[in-house]
Amino acid sequence: MAAVAGSDENLLSRLFYKQDDPVAIALEDAFEGWLGLKVRTEFPSVTTRTRLSAAAFDAEYKQTRTPVILQHALSEWPALQRWSFEDLAQRCADVVVTANSYSICDDRQVRFADLVAQIRNGPRSGESAPYLQEWQFQKDCPFLLDDVGELAYIADDAQKKLLGFHNAVLWIGARGARTRLHRDFAWMSTFHAQIRGRKQWILLHPDAVLRHRADGEPDFAGLVAGGRAKVFHCVLEPGELLYVPYHWWHRVRTLEDGISLSFHAVEEECARDHFRAVLGALIELALNGDAMRVADPARHEIATRRFREYAKLLG
Repeated sequence: MAAVAGSDENLLSRLFYKQDDPVAIALEDAFEGWLGLKVRTEFPSVTTRTRLSAAAFDAEYKQTRTPVILQHALSEWPALQRWSFEDLAQRCADVVVTANSYSICDDRQVRFADLVAQIRNGPRSGESAPYLQEWQFQKDCPFLLDDVGELAYIADDAQKKLLGFHNAVLWIGARGARTRLHRDFAWMSTFHAQIRGRKQWILLHPDAVLRHRADGEPDFAGLVAGGRAKVFHCVLEPGELLYVPYHWWHRVRTLEDGISLSFHAVEEECARDHFRAVLGALIELALNGDAMRVADPARHEIATRRFREYAKLLG
């Protein structure tokens, strides 16, 4: 695992896609063990607010880019009462989805109803926990939007204003399913609504840095060293909404079989940067796709899938 000592590279920028990278594997092991325990016992939980107005949210959290859990924001959503694994499996039964889409080793095409059965039965020995990640459901199952209410907190979403729809995605996974430490693409803030089950979150400030120690090994302890990184954690409960500001690093573990929905929103002041980033990624994929496929197959596959699903919404 050792690398050149004294390197200034921030290792976090490449670990999400480099799934077989020894540093990425070691960081996941650390989060599952001593590093995760350190975060949960030595750093603060995300603040929880109840019935916070949109104006107060803007002033206290959006303008300061600070994570917060919002309670009662989903209280009028029919999804809280209606959505269960059985309900979704019945209504979306024959839709073909990609399970474990963040891993080119474990990903597979499967009927939605069959995936739900696998989630409820649990993974077989040696298999990854089945996980439907970032499912762009609006084209295949638009009726699910009837169960989702409006959020005043994303009234200024630039994507909605320009394209006519929010970037809403579903996450449905088995206990133990994980999303590695990463930050969301293209200046998007995330509003993550927990419908069923619980999720454990670890969040690191955008300035978080993972470097090599003098001996060339990754400095995991330095990643959360006092004064060098602002770190939060939480367990998100059903009915709660978590705000993750753009560029914040986050790692997520599913504690119970769960259903959740994310809005990836673009704040007005980020609109230009967002669309420039999206356009730049599309141009890179078009001009350098073959080279990217060879050099970084996971990044190429994930980017291609995202743009393909997004194109369906635009069609």
